[in-house]
Amino acid sequence: MTTPTCPPTGTTATATTPTAARPFQLTDPLNCGACGNVCSQTGGTRSCVGGACRIACAAGLGDCDGAVTNGCETNLNVSATNCGACGRACSLANATAGCASGACTVASCNTGFANCNGMASDGCEVNTRNDNNHCGVCGNVCPGGQRCSAGVCVSTCPSGQVACGSSCVTTATDPDHCGGCSMACSNNNVAARACAASACSGVCSPGFGDCNANLRSDGCEVNTQTNAAHCGGCGMACSTSHVTAACSGGVCNGACAAGYADCNDDKRGDGCEVDTRVSVANCGGCGNVCPARAHATATCVASACGFVCDFGFDDCNGLASDGCEAALNTRFNCGACGERCEPGQTCTEGFCAL
Repeated sequence: MTTPTCPPTGTTATATTPTAARPFQLTDPLNCGACGNVCSQTGGTRSCVGGACRIACAAGLGDCDGAVTNGCETNLNVSATNCGACGRACSLANATAGCASGACTVASCNTGFANCNGMASDGCEVNTRNDNNHCGVCGNVCPGGQRCSAGVCVSTCPSGQVACGSSCVTTATDPDHCGGCSMACSNNNVAARACAASACSGVCSPGFGDCNANLRSDGCEVNTQTNAAHCGGCGMACSTSHVTAACSGGVCNGACAAGYADCNDDKRGDGCEVDTRVSVANCGGCGNVCPARAHATATCVASACGFVCDFGFDDCNGLASDGCEAALNTRFNCGACGERCEPGQTCTEGFCAL
């Protein structure tokens, strides 16, 4: 059997013919949903399911922005915001995170911190400015009776600092003792912890947000790459209008409800805003405009294009191509198709009369 193809524009069936009348467009990745709509195969194996493009990503790649038009655009082996899987953002304490072979790594430590245990999982876990066992650098232990202050072993705490255990700290600026001894600011997904005027501050790790404004207790508690209520940033909620709210890679990408489509590519603002079952501009699918016909108004019913004749006209030859070609005020079509007036009669306002 010959595989069906899209006919040249201008023939009876064109690219605007509804998908329902062209079954092969439901599965053909070269004409998916409409003639000429080619599914991307970048980084994976493409397919067309129900008139919508799909892609199965190759190992190490991911479709993290949810846009099938650019295929599997993300290298999961090196992306710090999608490390090993879409939406899996690396966030390490007191460090700039990296990603290698799909696992989070310490790219660099924040000033005053060090990765003394060599483990990436807890980031740069040591504050070398006040740690007696790692004063200034990893492994530098202060002698008995001394404390670590600003990375140097001292006998007494200098003015402006207080003794918190074995360390000299400035509680107005120390994130481990912010406002008082042991009042630590959270490390949770915070790339640059800070304390200013005894209040916790800092910068969230990429892909995270402090959406409850409480850096001390839970840090940057929201993954803005996957949270539909904070997709791409705090308060940036995905729409629930005819769509299942979902977020991937900081982009709203939920599935539209049956019969609806996101034709303006804005699932955050208005969701799946078009009812493709009745929209003459998007009948059966985005961009499928029902054609204008002579003496008629275009319609879309159950995702199929049609038309309604203007008053005084009808489609007497049954051809959609020339619309409502027959005026119903002639001797041969008086008031209705095929209603003929007798010889000597004329058609007046749809009725035969002498």
